[in-house]
Amino acid sequence: TSILENLVESVKQCEVIKIIRYPGAMK
Repeated sequence: TSILENLVESVKQCEVIKIIRYPGAMK
């Protein structure tokens, strides 16, 4: 399950980076 958890964390980090770089992307 560690591999799946790492994948989930990677996706979360990617989304956070998108939000930080493009604050209006989610609106």
